[in-house]
Amino acid sequence: MYSNPESELANELNTIAAAIHPYNPQNRFKVMLYNMAPKNYNIHLLHSNRYQPNEKQEYFMTDGALLNEALTKNPDPEHLYPWQINSCKQLSDRLETDLATTGLFLETLDKMETDLREVEIEMTSKASERLRKIEEGQNKLFTKLCNTRQKLEKFLESKNALQRNSGAELKLWAKIDYINRKLEIKSKLEKLNTNELRSVPALKIPDAKMNDILKLLREQKNSLSELKKNVVADKNRVQKIEENLRKVSRK
Repeated sequence: MYSNPESELANELNTIAAAIHPYNPQNRFKVMLYNMAPKNYNIHLLHSNRYQPNEKQEYFMTDGALLNEALTKNPDPEHLYPWQINSCKQLSDRLETDLATTGLFLETLDKMETDLREVEIEMTSKASERLRKIEEGQNKLFTKLCNTRQKLEKFLESKNALQRNSGAELKLWAKIDYINRKLEIKSKLEKLNTNELRSVPALKIPDAKMNDILKLLREQKNSLSELKKNVVADKNRVQKIEENLRKVSRK
């Protein structure tokens, strides 16, 4: 690979020129450069001018020491004149702007850190509460699973008992039929007209005894109603057992 000193020097000069350009916001240099004087212009007036405009066309006084040094080292006094890059005020304004911007960034950063801490605290609190609720839910679910397991074990015991002694189910159905017959008798008794009983001459039931008979019938009716409820409940339990047995047999 061949080196090109002129190209490398040009690149370096371009880098330096870009760094010290007056419109570069990162420029922090206060230096003197040489400008080519316009034709037919008095170069001596340019040499003696201690004021020059900035990019806003505001005139500022140049640095006297830098100007004198530049005039002394001017390689071509007949055509070149010194030109200062950045004044003290420009550098000060840039520094104040940067400080203000940095301060604003720091305030924003502090606020973001505060907000982040608040969010972190809130999320930690919510996470702890959520974890507590999850643990409570797991405990409740575990309790339900234990209860379900106990019910399943009881169901399996009932199933095994029915399988070991199928006659028990037949006895239960016989009991249900017996109770149903009693319910039919009860229904017929309810349909009887007690006035007709009084009108039958052959019975000759005294009024004092009739009240006792009616009281006994009411008690019998209540007993039969309670018995009917028990039978219906037993019947529902038997139906559930049969349904569970069918489900288990299908599995």
